Amino acid sequence: MERLARGVYATPDAWVDEMYMLSLRSHRVVFSHESALLLHGLAEREPEAPTVTLPSGYNASALRRDGVRVYFIKADVLSLGRIELPAPDGNIRVPEKSFLLPVVEL
Repeated sequence: MERLARGVYATPDAWVDEMYMLSLRSHRVVFSHESALLLHGLAEREPEAPTVTLPSGYNASALRRDGVRVYFIKADVLSLGRIELPAPDGNIRVPEKSFLLPVVEL
C-alpha cells in the first residue's frame, strides 16, 4: 500500500483521481477557472495544471510547490454558488456554471 494523503492509501497499480486527492488536502479547496470548466464538461481538454481558488490569507505554498495554480478571494465570496460534483472517488467543490461564464448583454 502507498500513502496518498492523510488516511488515504492505495495499491501501487491503482488509478488515482488527482483532483479528488487535491480536494482532500483542504476542505477549502474550490476548483476554479479551467479546472472548473473541465469538471462541468465545458472544456475540451484537461488544463496543464489544476487551478483552485482559496480564501484570502490561506498559506498555499505547498500547493504552488506541487504545481497547482492558486487564486485567492474573500472567504464569504468563495462560498457563494459553491456546489459539489461527483468524481470517481468522491465529491469535489466547484462554482456553479453561472459563476464561470461571463454575462453578455446584447
